[in-house]
Amino acid sequence: MMSLDDTAKIMAGPGHSGLWRELVTQRLADLTATIDRLTAATQALDHLLHCPRAKPLECPVTGEQLDARIDTVFTRID
Repeated sequence: MMSLDDTAKIMAGPGHSGLWRELVTQRLADLTATIDRLTAATQALDHLLHCPRAKPLECPVTGEQLDARIDTVFTRID
């Protein structure tokens, strides 16, 4: 979850001039982003599993999800 070094800084508390709060805030943001990505992946897989279309690529919902994913990848490249 966290490195031992970061954990030690957090356990040191206020003596580290607020550094521990920054570490916790950043880790919380990282975990929230991970949860958001996993939630989106879970929803996409659940849709695929229950989609009435015989071919997933013919599904408009799956198409939108793939387009969004592709756009995200290309945005990172730019």
